[in-house]
Amino acid sequence: MNTRHLAYDLVALDVDGTILPASKELHPETKEVLHALSAKGVTIVIATGRRWRTAMDVIKPLGSGDYLIQSSGAVIRNIETADILFERYIPGSIAREIIGIGQDLGVTGVWYDTPRRTRKLYVFGKLTDVEALTQYASRNPSAFIEADNFKELADAMELVFFGDTDDLIKLDRKLRSCFSTSVRIMPWTNNPFSSLVLEVVDHETSKGSSLEWLSKYLEISRDRVLAIGDDINDLEMISWAGTGVAMGNANKALAALADVVIGTVDEQGAANYLRQLLS
Repeated sequence: MNTRHLAYDLVALDVDGTILPASKELHPETKEVLHALSAKGVTIVIATGRRWRTAMDVIKPLGSGDYLIQSSGAVIRNIETADILFERYIPGSIAREIIGIGQDLGVTGVWYDTPRRTRKLYVFGKLTDVEALTQYASRNPSAFIEADNFKELADAMELVFFGDTDDLIKLDRKLRSCFSTSVRIMPWTNNPFSSLVLEVVDHETSKGSSLEWLSKYLEISRDRVLAIGDDINDLEMISWAGTGVAMGNANKALAALADVVIGTVDEQGAANYLRQLLS
């Protein structure tokens, strides 16, 4: 369908803090405006740190979405078919070394296995060691497996570390010192506990690089791409898109980088902004 009468051919949206508030309730206005954009031929891309299963917990009730950039850019999937179009993982040898460093520092590492393998989350420690991890795992406890070796594992989709803030800061510094050309480290806050979490992906992995790959795959030019986000793992996506938009509740670094800052997620900022595109 021809979208030349609109400003964009592709809209990429983060989930948590962008279209999904802390209440975890999608606003009807968000659903309506995305349906309207889809009806006019705009490609809707959901770009999130979530993996497939937890992303679909939002996408299904949303009722919109053509492609999913999951796990902060490690995988791109066709939402309708679940087919993997693109994947980039942490090599197993590096992931094992990083998990070992985390163990030495007393933090609990979670190894996200790749979608073509077990799709499980291997916990190197006890699920009950850190309250934030216990709550994090409670949404889908059957996916988490406590592990004490790497026997079932090859490459890692991503690694996520939970623990004492000071220990996580030490791990962050260590990884930036020793693995700066191998992995990308993203600290973020796990709500509602306001506790630090450390996410690690392959060095070349980001929502931005995946959005660039997908846009080329779809033969959509950069100037026809709009991206909206709120947190640190949205930086590259907001920077690469022809128009990068930050939520009113966005990370300060993201807001400073964005072309536009809009209303907060609780104000339905994304829906209100996208509604203007239709008029």
